[in-house]
Parts: sequence; C-alpha cells; structure tokens
Amino acid sequence: MRDFNFFEPYIKVQTKPKRNIIILVVLAALTLAVLVYYQYLLISHANDIQAEIDEINSFLTSSDTTTKITKIEGMQTKLESLQMAYTDLNTVTQEIETSSQLDDMLLEQINAQLPANTFLSEVAYKDAILTIKGYSTEFSNISQFAYNLRNSGGITDVLIPTIFENNGNYEFSITAKMIFGGAQ
Repeated sequence: MRDFNFFEPYIKVQTKPKRNIIILVVLAALTLAVLVYYQYLLISHANDIQAEIDEINSFLTSSDTTTKITKIEGMQTKLESLQMAYTDLNTVTQEIETSSQLDDMLLEQINAQLPANTFLSEVAYKDAILTIKGYSTEFSNISQFAYNLRNSGGITDVLIPTIFENNGNYEFSITAKMIFGGAQ
C-alpha cells in the first residue's frame, strides 16, 4: 500500500548548501578582514610618522634651538673670517721670511765689500734702488768701497752723491741699482 502524503507540497525540503559557495564566502570575509586590518595598520603607522614629524618640527622651531642655530651661524662666520685672516697671515709671514732672507743676504754681500775702518750707519732698499750711508776714517776707503760694490755682482750704477768731513771722519752716501736674475 501506498502512503499518500497530502501535505508534501506544503512541506519545504531543505536543500544542502553548496560547499563552494560557503568556501567563497568565508574566503571573501577573510580577505575583507585582512584588508581592513592592513588599512588600520597603515593609518596607525601614518599617524605615528605624523606625530614624529610634529615633534621634530616643534623641536626645530623652539626658541632654544633657534638661538643655538644663530649662535652656530655666528661662530661659522667668525671661523671663516679667522681662516681668511690665517691665510693672509701665512702669506705675510712667508713674504717677511723671504724678505728677511733677502735682506740678510744683501747685508752680508755689502759687508763683505767694506774696506778696513769703514762702517755703515744705514742701508735702505726700495724699488731696486739701494742707498747706503756710513763713515770712514780715510777718504780713499770710500772710493774703494764703491769700487768693490760695483765689482761684486748684482749691483750696478754705483754713485757717491755726498762725502763730507765730520770730526775727522768722512761721512758718505752711496746709491746703486740692484739687478735680479741678470736683468737691469
């Protein structure tokens, strides 16, 4: 016998959900959760960076920092001027040392030409013109000195513009032209 179920059309039969759809929904939910979490991390990181930037900006614009920067800039300007002065001083020192050596060598050359009983009181050198003042006990020693200078090399146009007697000594002045490197 057969059972007739008259309520069958009115009873809803539950269908089994498909596994693929469930897996897709779960994967979509997980992906959405990961994306939201990643966005949250990025926003948090951006906020941290902005906080650090704000902190650094407040430090840089603080009055304490600006006064230190101004002080450092002043010291840097002073250092640059001191370095320029140091360079100039080194240049002048080298010129003085060179000039001093030239003067020492020139004085040694002039002194080597002095006859006995002849003495120098002043030696001046400017613009390649040498002026020598001195005195001697003998008149002939002055002309001998001029002759010796003329033949010593490096000195030309030796002239004796003045000679006069003063208390038994003959005071004189000699002018000459210096030659450097063989050129006049």
